Amino acid sequence: MYMLRTRLASFTAGFAAAAAGGFYFVHSEIQTGNHFISDQVNKSFKELDARITNLENNFQSSAREQSEKDRPDTHETESAHSVLIAAD
Repeated sequence: MYMLRTRLASFTAGFAAAAAGGFYFVHSEIQTGNHFISDQVNKSFKELDARITNLENNFQSSAREQSEKDRPDTHETESAHSVLIAAD
């Protein structure tokens, strides 16, 4: 009976040590994976943010150019206005 208790205690101690080592290994692997994914997401987010900023700048400049094309020339408007005034 003494021998069975000794073996059971040794098995329990060995199992606990192996479980602790395994837990530490799995925990470090998960932590490394989380850091890798976090860095990858941050990199992708920065690239996406740069692309969005570029698109917004292009859109604003094209909208500004379009509004300048649609706006009548001030000299033409003034001359037409002066002709109308002179006709009165």
